[in-house]
Amino acid sequence: MPLGHTVGLDSMYDRVCNCLTEYRSTSIGLYGTGGVGKTTLMKKVNNEFLKTSDLFDVVIWVSFSKQVCVRAAQEAIRNKLQIPDNMWQNRGEQERAEEISKIMRKKRRFVLLLDDVWEGSDLIKIGVPPLREIPNGSKAIITTRFRDLCLGMGVPPDKLFRVKVLAREQALTLFHEKVGREILNSHTDIPQLSEILADRCKGLPLALVIVGQAMATKKSPEAWDQAIKELDKFLAEIEDPEDGLFHVLKLSYDSLREDITKFCFIYRSFFPKEYEITIDELIEHWIGEGFFDGKDINEARRLGHKIIEHLRNACLLEKGDGFNGCIKMHDVIHDMARWTAQDCGQNMNKIWVCESHGPVECERVTKWEEAESISLWGRSIVKLPESPTCSNLRTLLVRECIQLKTLPSEFFQFMPLLRVLDLSASHCLYTLPDGVKTLINLEYINLSMTKIRELPTGISQLKKLRCLLLDGLVALLIYPDLISGLSSLQLFSKYDGDALSVHRTYLLEELESIKPLDDLSLSFRSREALDKLLTSYKLQGCIRRLSLCDCKDLILLKLSSMYLKNLETVKIFRCPKLRDTKINVEKEGSEGFERSYGNPNPESIVTNKQHFLRLRHVQISICPNLLNLTWLIYAVYLQSLNVHCCESMTEVISSGWLSSSTEHASIFTRLTSLVLGGIPRLTSIYHGALHLSSLEVITVINCPSLRRLPLNSNSAINNLKNIQGDLTWWKSLEWEDGSEAKFAIYFSPQYLADPIHHSGEMKGKKKLVVVEGGSASGEAT
Repeated sequence: MPLGHTVGLDSMYDRVCNCLTEYRSTSIGLYGTGGVGKTTLMKKVNNEFLKTSDLFDVVIWVSFSKQVCVRAAQEAIRNKLQIPDNMWQNRGEQERAEEISKIMRKKRRFVLLLDDVWEGSDLIKIGVPPLREIPNGSKAIITTRFRDLCLGMGVPPDKLFRVKVLAREQALTLFHEKVGREILNSHTDIPQLSEILADRCKGLPLALVIVGQAMATKKSPEAWDQAIKELDKFLAEIEDPEDGLFHVLKLSYDSLREDITKFCFIYRSFFPKEYEITIDELIEHWIGEGFFDGKDINEARRLGHKIIEHLRNACLLEKGDGFNGCIKMHDVIHDMARWTAQDCGQNMNKIWVCESHGPVECERVTKWEEAESISLWGRSIVKLPESPTCSNLRTLLVRECIQLKTLPSEFFQFMPLLRVLDLSASHCLYTLPDGVKTLINLEYINLSMTKIRELPTGISQLKKLRCLLLDGLVALLIYPDLISGLSSLQLFSKYDGDALSVHRTYLLEELESIKPLDDLSLSFRSREALDKLLTSYKLQGCIRRLSLCDCKDLILLKLSSMYLKNLETVKIFRCPKLRDTKINVEKEGSEGFERSYGNPNPESIVTNKQHFLRLRHVQISICPNLLNLTWLIYAVYLQSLNVHCCESMTEVISSGWLSSSTEHASIFTRLTSLVLGGIPRLTSIYHGALHLSSLEVITVINCPSLRRLPLNSNSAINNLKNIQGDLTWWKSLEWEDGSEAKFAIYFSPQYLADPIHHSGEMKGKKKLVVVEGGSASGEAT
């Protein structure tokens, strides 16, 4: 779990840890204003104390907000308490709450970390027993903005701690650290001006970090004078202290040099506070909004990643706690972004974001009439207005509304400017009205993970549509000649759902006819359909994510090293006859490009950088005849490899293909996560030691024949965080050059019965959870 700045928290940290070691105390409360460091303090406790302590069997982290999602919180607790399916599925929130409460009262020692609590009643809805009744030496830590809430929930007064703002000297030290010595020394007036601006941050660590980062490029005293003048002007005009904090934080927004970066920052606030959005998903929304008009998809993605990196460097976005490739936003920054989007609070209906999980007034006419962006989330949204007049609406997100079954037939009639329509993860939605054809300015549609069974034929009239996402849809009917009518389509995704068979190849022909298309994600379940893709130079050049599922007649997979130039993800699932993958190595010769199947040389592959430059993620599951994955030496930038249930596999990289001169080849140098499970005959990952300079996590479960890891004392030096596996397997490993002691400190024993889950950030002690198709993530326990 990423940890923020901990200046001034050491003494408080010691007090909290002392309370955790006291048997009699059951609850601890941390309260203070937003941005003061409550969550950072609890993360420090989680990362540094609980991770190494044996006082507790289970660590459970639950994030709240003003509008708590009861079901999501229950799922988080359920995963950590390992409540079985037969006690969970097909039960309502109240029944699940009762089950959680019953198990928590009997469970061995646990510690419950409850972050950003706003209402004590929220815990009762979730199933957390009253804090006074937590048994058996278990503990709960609460962070909130309200002292009385802690007392009302039963936190003893002597276990209630106010997280205070920093003293002036500490605040100035933190501020100067973010500004940097170069800027402070660039003019004799700046040190004094920096003290004035730091004082305006009122000792709040969040404000000091954000504003300090914003001023880290300002070398002229005039820029500092202007920042102080503008801030003083705003602070003199406002009465609400929260608005005052927003004005301080807005300095960082104002310092963003390009308007497109500002638009992208604001856009993140359309999603709920605690939502960890994938970078790809966010960038695809930006594409739909037209932020990158005139760019092809690959260039747009490159620019999107650059903007996200810039916002992270400005401390306006953070790396997510879960899956790699996700980002999130601090709740106070989120509030500031939305407040900025609403013209600094002067036009509250301009952006309407509803995260409520209670009754929702979706019929409120004024909000629909005035809004430019509407974002509706939650199980309580059951129906939408019949025909709202939305003359200004450009963005409409109706996400995770799991009780919404239909949209009114004339719902889209008066939305002339709509560009982005996202209905994804509204799992019960089964129809999309043909009236969608009236949205002539629409550029982005996401219907993923709904129950929509048929694409309306009217969609073919959307001549500006650039992005169409249909992931996770089962038995979706797409009429012939519908997709080919989308003359502006650049991105098409039909992944992890209804895979293409031999009877659906007309869709590939239509996609091939669309000139602007340059980004494809597709799933296949027949060799004939796959061959159609692999004989099209255009479609191969567009494919970004490729999934093969239930290809029962696939024996040998042949992939092109040149035409699959944009391939990022490969997933192969339940292909029972697949034995091998061969790479057609194209190289330029006297008669154009020539193919070769010669022995691969890892060193030359890395040097020439000509093969699979974008391939980052490979997942292989339930392929019982697959022998090895030697072709992966062509994937020089591979980041994650996840292999499960391949009973015939004896080697990951075959020693028979490699010469002795490549024993320490520079392969897998970018690999961060390696997960192997259920491969009983596996004896070797690679026949020698590898540098593995980026590796963070190795997980090996139920691979009893694997006696050696490709590690020596020079491997995985900088980034390794965790090695997970069965204790018996670990004790049986053989090591080179006495390196066992070096790696023993990273080992976390697991049970053979534990499922397998891909590594994200480390959160306390780890269990492993299996996900269909081999995707994975670390879970704290």
